[in-house]
Amino acid sequence: MTKLVSDKSKEVLTFTTEPEKINVVYDDCEFRDGNFLTEEGKYNVHLDIAGTLVGTGIGSFANYTETKETIQSALFYQNPKIRNNKRFHQLFPLEVTALKTYVLNDQVKLYIDRFESNKYMFDIEF
Repeated sequence: MTKLVSDKSKEVLTFTTEPEKINVVYDDCEFRDGNFLTEEGKYNVHLDIAGTLVGTGIGSFANYTETKETIQSALFYQNPKIRNNKRFHQLFPLEVTALKTYVLNDQVKLYIDRFESNKYMFDIEF
């Protein structure tokens, strides 16, 4: 049994045998930017206490929203010579440009279970 841990996702996959290791070819890839913004409410305890001591409603206005950006890119890989043209995909916590650079430098590998093609993972070799 072989276990691989992806450096980026920390996902552990257990393969029944040694997985097939494939060098990802740039021309067979499709890249998508998956960045998104989320808003998180923040609570300021100091303004809440000040509002309580002064007797005003200042504490009720002390909450604010902070916007955070999550950076991620999707890699889609499809090669007619691999597993009957199956399309493989994975998210990476990288900008699209960085991911493309890793693929162009032959640093991205695809590991596929020899018996279960739905059991696979991409990995970046640094």
